[in-house]
Amino acid sequence: MKYLSVTALVSAWVLAAVAAEGGPVRCLTPAGGFSPAFFPDGQRLVFVRETDEGDQHLLLLDLERGKEARVGEIDAVERPAVSPDGRWIAYVAGPVFARHIWIVDPNEPAPKRVTDRAAVRSAPSWIDGGKRLAVAEGKGEKQQVVSIDPFAEKPDPQVLEKLGKGTPTFSPCGKLAAMVTTDQKGTRHLRVVDREGRLVAEMPPVESSGGISVRGCYDPAFGPDGRYMVYVRSDIQPASDLHWHDLAKDRSLGALTSDRSDNQMPAVSPDGKGLAFVAAKQGAIHKIYLMDLDPPAPASQPAK
Repeated sequence: MKYLSVTALVSAWVLAAVAAEGGPVRCLTPAGGFSPAFFPDGQRLVFVRETDEGDQHLLLLDLERGKEARVGEIDAVERPAVSPDGRWIAYVAGPVFARHIWIVDPNEPAPKRVTDRAAVRSAPSWIDGGKRLAVAEGKGEKQQVVSIDPFAEKPDPQVLEKLGKGTPTFSPCGKLAAMVTTDQKGTRHLRVVDREGRLVAEMPPVESSGGISVRGCYDPAFGPDGRYMVYVRSDIQPASDLHWHDLAKDRSLGALTSDRSDNQMPAVSPDGKGLAFVAAKQGAIHKIYLMDLDPPAPASQPAK
């Protein structure tokens, strides 16, 4: 499939631009928004917006025209993920201690609940070519990563034991998982493993200063071929910036932002040349921005 350049699509209607380490930044949602996810053709984003009443709605954004449209009458939505064929959106919905995974066809917005056991603890990831969803469920020692067939009449979760504990985000090919764990001080740590649980890379921890607890490393997002990953590094809230890591060579590529304006929730475009993310710049509401990316050159040996 030939992808359109995301940054070219939005060039005619961008409304803001600020400097960043990764390149020019453009505001996509002046009215606010969070949890962006690209469709596989690179022409649309799905995202979440909170209303004045506190409801969280699921919306589509046409990147070429800048037009938004709500998906159904769905409320209390978080962390959407688009299937590889673009036909389905998986998302988290429900109160904090009763969150479940749902899927919806954006053209026929009648959602279907996928999980029916323990409350989920992570965003959904499409794996196995879009045939299954992976998610963390349960709490504490009972937390585990499971995969589910979302299209089955009665989904039967399969435990992915080799991944261990943590909240997973899978690479587009489904062969790598970025696992976030939280220590006793509340600091989050990020490592990348393969499906057998073998370590591929580990992000340097965020060190505490003066005994103050830090938020750590989290919100991973893989590039389209799994060679690199963007993630959040944060010491104290709301100071956080986006960094990226070359997984093929296991080396840091440095910071993509440096303004510490609560940069979070990165999503890499299908062509790998654009990065959507959320930030609260200059104390404003959280909005979705788009940054140009210059992906690292392929390594002589691809990531395992």
